[in-house]
Amino acid sequence: LMLLITRPIKQSLQVLKSMTNNKDNSETKQNHAGKDELANMCESINDFLTKMQHTVREIIQSATLLNSSSEQLN
Repeated sequence: LMLLITRPIKQSLQVLKSMTNNKDNSETKQNHAGKDELANMCESINDFLTKMQHTVREIIQSATLLNSSSEQLN
């Protein structure tokens, strides 16, 4: 029973720690199936990571476009 609780929490902590260490976590997803609170937490973390990755990609594309535009002005 303890593993059912602690394992998903430890996985979630690893994902969050990897984010703070600037490691690429694009392949990291939480895999806790079910309908309990831990499954909801894992799903929310996955949703957050997906949205954050999308936002970062948009920022990179905008920065690249801005850089290109500024080079053309020079």
